[in-house]
Amino acid sequence: MATGLARKLLESIGLRKESGTDGSAGMVRNGPPSVVPCVMALDVSGSMSSNDNIGKLNIGLRAFHEQISACDVKDYLDVAIVTFGPVKVFQDFTPFRQWYPPELRIDGGTPLFEALDKSMLLLNEQKGNYKRYQLSCGRPWIFCITDGAPTDSDISNVAARLQTAETNGELTAICIGTPGFALNAMLNIFTPEHVFALENMNYAALFGFFRDMIIADNSSDNADYIDPTKTVTPPSDVKAVGFTRGR
Repeated sequence: MATGLARKLLESIGLRKESGTDGSAGMVRNGPPSVVPCVMALDVSGSMSSNDNIGKLNIGLRAFHEQISACDVKDYLDVAIVTFGPVKVFQDFTPFRQWYPPELRIDGGTPLFEALDKSMLLLNEQKGNYKRYQLSCGRPWIFCITDGAPTDSDISNVAARLQTAETNGELTAICIGTPGFALNAMLNIFTPEHVFALENMNYAALFGFFRDMIIADNSSDNADYIDPTKTVTPPSDVKAVGFTRGR
């Protein structure tokens, strides 16, 4: 009988036990062929209190819950939340059907490198869990929202490892900067084309954009992979700023 993590993993992608005509039991999958893990790395530093940015982010998370609940993504998305700072796994991976948005509160500085390191570690562990149970894994996501600059040092070469992982097709990492974020720093940490600026704190539009990218990514063949940031048009309040590098 599946218990704990096993049950959680099976439920996350809609697997059920079914007996064959010979009396043997096997696992049968409902829905899409791949489960998609996503870590949201969310800035909860003191500066997020400005203009009630943290409150608007909380409202945005609730909008994200409503948006995903209304489409098929709910059947194959697993969500985890890492907050910074201090860095903590605020929510471990949870099947979206069982996930409910948290109420985030202000706490500390902006140890972004540590948060990204933790996010990649969580993704690698979750991919290992899927492999253990012979579950197909779609391209993982890191979705980072910040309003500042890192207050820690990149002692673990996080930026290089993150961009290498993207180049190798191991994950997609998106950075969303809200008013006051350090653009040049983010362009050096993330793949530049994956850095966006959020205007008017329109988190509902932002999370709708993220939903659309997940849909586009999960429906593409890995052999003919096309970066969803190049195929999904961002809403007017989400600006692609990565192309400004070097100007």
